[in-house]
Parts: sequence; structure tokens; C-alpha cells
Amino acid sequence: MTGGAAEPASVSDELGALLPVFKALSDPTRQEIVRVLLRAEGEPVSVSVIVDATGLPQSTVSRHLSVLKTTHIATDSRHGTERRYRITLDRGHLAALGRLTDELRRCASADDAG
Repeated sequence: MTGGAAEPASVSDELGALLPVFKALSDPTRQEIVRVLLRAEGEPVSVSVIVDATGLPQSTVSRHLSVLKTTHIATDSRHGTERRYRITLDRGHLAALGRLTDELRRCASADDAG
């Protein structure tokens, strides 16, 4: 095998690592929740604020927040009796996304040159 043959496996590994993140973010309800969290610019947001902003039932918001936590897209903290959430995409996921983006750019540049 040549040195270039290992590169697709690396991209495949990156995709594999990011698959749970992409799957979590593919859901329209979670996208809506993520938009609410992003508008908070890193400040923790209570479940009740997310419910008010989205109009979704509290049980639905909580279920989707659980998925965002499991995939390390969001984290929570306790403030008194309530939980607050914020976006905290895992650094490993960010690094993998960056490498994947770089590879996609490289492939697009090669296509443009050819």
C-alpha cells in the first residue's frame, strides 16, 4: 500500500467518530434546541427557557437534551433546583470535524484543478 492509501481510512475514522454527532444534529427538534443554546452565547440556559423558546413539551425537550449530552454536544449544570444547559462540543469532535473539513477542501481543490 502507498502512503496515500492510509488517508481514506483516516477520513473514514473521522466520519465514524463524528457519526453520532451528525445523527444527533440531524433531528429537527434537536436543531431547534441547539439554536436556542447557541443564541445564549455560552451562557447556561434552563430547561424552562428552552421550553418557552421552542414551544415544545418539557418531556420532549428533556429527552432531546439527553441525546445532546450523550453525544457531548451539550453539558448541564445544576443551579438550585434546575438544570441549565450549554453547548460544549467535545474538543475531539471539533478536531475531527476540522480534519474532515480540511480533507473535503483538499478533494474539492483537486476536482477543481482536474
